[in-house]
Amino acid sequence: SSELMQYFFTNIPIKKIVKILLLFEEKFEIKLTDNSFENLLFYLALSILRQEQNNIVSDKLIKNDVTVTGRKNYEMSEWIFKRICDEFKLDFNNAEVNFLAYFVISKFHYLRSNDSFKNASVEIMDFSDNLISHMSNIFSIDLTKDQELSNDLVHHFEDALDRFKDGIHCINPYLDEIKNN
Repeated sequence: SSELMQYFFTNIPIKKIVKILLLFEEKFEIKLTDNSFENLLFYLALSILRQEQNNIVSDKLIKNDVTVTGRKNYEMSEWIFKRICDEFKLDFNNAEVNFLAYFVISKFHYLRSNDSFKNASVEIMDFSDNLISHMSNIFSIDLTKDQELSNDLVHHFEDALDRFKDGIHCINPYLDEIKNN
């Protein structure tokens, strides 16, 4: 919760970061899960503290062959840091923006609005529809009318492909449990 964050980051007005994150969700038509919201809030408070202590993120944290500029994650990260800079009168370097886009936002779970679904590629939408049809046949349950399932699957594939292109590997902490059940 933001009260607990305020306890740890006594000199940083956490409520200002919360407002920025709420505007972020509105701007990008997404809803962060509670866990992702809290993680991003913590990361941004820590970034502000690091910046105030002149402990700057280095470009060496991201592989040279990885390009995050021009991607949605980078646009999101850049938007957040612009607001943080304006609100807190700080100046973050590009490495900080890249780091947030590459390591933080790319791993977040969020729900997108149906409006953002119109930007999905036709190939991913077709793949998703075919997968759902196939699963419907296997389990003898009509899943093809579940628009939320279709939207979530398309967004999952979009994000997974972006992570794959960027060489980001997310480890599912439940993988062993899933394999055993």
